[in-house]
Amino acid sequence: MAKPDPQPTFLEFQDGKPKAKKPVETTREPDWVDRFLEDRELRPSTKKTYTRQLRQFQRWLAGKGWPEVTEQDLTNFKTHLKTRTKANTLDQPLSPASINQALAAIQSFFKWLTVKRLITYNPALSLEKVIEAPAQVKDLEVSIIQSLEEVLPFRGETYERDQAIFELLKHGLRANEVAARNVGDYDNRSISIQGAKWGSEGASKGSGNRSS
Repeated sequence: MAKPDPQPTFLEFQDGKPKAKKPVETTREPDWVDRFLEDRELRPSTKKTYTRQLRQFQRWLAGKGWPEVTEQDLTNFKTHLKTRTKANTLDQPLSPASINQALAAIQSFFKWLTVKRLITYNPALSLEKVIEAPAQVKDLEVSIIQSLEEVLPFRGETYERDQAIFELLKHGLRANEVAARNVGDYDNRSISIQGAKWGSEGASKGSGNRSS
């Protein structure tokens, strides 16, 4: 059986040499992360953080498109973050604040995708952040308290006010509780604190009040 004639290949020559072919121009859809960052009014530091966190998540997805991301993907990524360690360390896990920073970026991004109708369902709606450990109360050293007490008599016109604030703080009141007090809270014997937090020192059960 006769073979078909081969298709001829035509070459263009310029100055005795084959002329280089022009590269084929292709159009690429703009990356949705870039569009998100351009669309949002973000501070430079926030934009940098969002870029880092979203690109990290994008690499973890290993080529999976944004419309295909599921709630289970987000749960798995959250678990992945819990098992990661900090940069340049071998055994120090990411802090809850660092994990929540990544989750917040993802939540904001998927909310934007939904609003822009680039996806039909927001898989991050049920994504919950990890619980951060309560901040440890740092008591002032005795020497610092003594130093403050020694300078109070030199406060001039504000001495009585400053003395009252100092005594309230010594009794364990929070700064915001002291700042919200007025003369009407004092009954010549104690200070009434409305809305003291449950479990706080001096808070009475049931009423949420505290007297000092």
